[in-house]
Amino acid sequence: MLKGPLVRHVSQIVFACFVLLGCIHAVLNVFTAVRPKAAAQADFIQFWATGHLLAARQSPYDLDKLMKIEQDAGMVHAYPRLSNSPPLLLPLFLPLGFVSAGLGFFVWFAAQLACLYCSAQLLNAMYGKQLGYLRWIVFLFGPVLLCERTGQLGVFFLMCLVLFLYLHRRHPFLAGVCLAPLALKPHLILPFGLVLLMWIILDRRWKILLGAVTVLACSAGLLFTLDPGAWQQYSALMRKMHLMDWAAPCLSVYLRRLTGAPAVVQFIPTMMAAGAAAVWYLRKRKEWEWQTDGAMLLALGLITAPYAWVMDEAIALPAILLAVTRCRSSWNWLACLALLNLVFMIEEMRGVGVLTPAYLWTAPAWFLWCFLASRTPSEIPDANLVLAAE
Repeated sequence: MLKGPLVRHVSQIVFACFVLLGCIHAVLNVFTAVRPKAAAQADFIQFWATGHLLAARQSPYDLDKLMKIEQDAGMVHAYPRLSNSPPLLLPLFLPLGFVSAGLGFFVWFAAQLACLYCSAQLLNAMYGKQLGYLRWIVFLFGPVLLCERTGQLGVFFLMCLVLFLYLHRRHPFLAGVCLAPLALKPHLILPFGLVLLMWIILDRRWKILLGAVTVLACSAGLLFTLDPGAWQQYSALMRKMHLMDWAAPCLSVYLRRLTGAPAVVQFIPTMMAAGAAAVWYLRKRKEWEWQTDGAMLLALGLITAPYAWVMDEAIALPAILLAVTRCRSSWNWLACLALLNLVFMIEEMRGVGVLTPAYLWTAPAWFLWCFLASRTPSEIPDANLVLAAE
């Protein structure tokens, strides 16, 4: 990396711009969360409507009923928003069925902030309290800000994964419980999941598996009580909607589009990544550390996922903060991270849709930055770098 007083000064200015623009976005998100009808314009409305239909013991995959509930809440789209996640854990949205859309969105937003705060604190503790003030980057990370505004699930998945990384040694059953919600979007963590299964089997970590299975079994029982035909309805709807044909901004989708191949091609990158991850794990099994090695697998899974949304990239934060601990003395690397986030924020401010290929670069960029920055030796042991430029 370039060195010198001028380069350092420019890097500090770039980082300060990132902090300033991120703070502006964060404040705007707060105002959005309390604005009337904000819930109806966010992706959150699909989870709220799902909760209401489950509370009424009706199908969460009935498009006509979804449309009516969402329009009554103020949605103006010409088509219903629905969750395309497998129905196994839909009962998690049941509490939303007993509150209004506005109140539900506000509580959802507050829960996201609480999850980000806990994630920052736990990651700082896991990484030897080396992050200092830099741990608050979690609140300014581009995909996190977008996730807050849209009311998507990425921040909650981040919290689940951080809790697993923090608890897996001393409280394995609870660690497994925390992993269970990832069953809503298992395709995001396939390399991580394969290595996790191998680790459970080879090291006999059955309590983790028991924790996850317990949550899934309880959820499945509640789902059967509320909607016995949920799985059949989900299967029929997914065939009708052709989920794999959606233009998600990820490399696997555009690989299929460029080649004109069938949908199975979208799974080839993640299968190759999972195989490589398994070989990597077997080679360093005795030295394997989930808090470091596992974090990088999360970033790898986002690049190769068969489909994913930009908001899902919140789960890359453990890998990003791990890299920050190793390059925290280098303003150059911090400026690179800041610049990537600035580009992301500018795209969003200009109204670039999340379904466009304009966001294809994001997941590879986070992974590449983590990989390169984590290999930079630290020059200064002080971790308490302030977020504003000197």
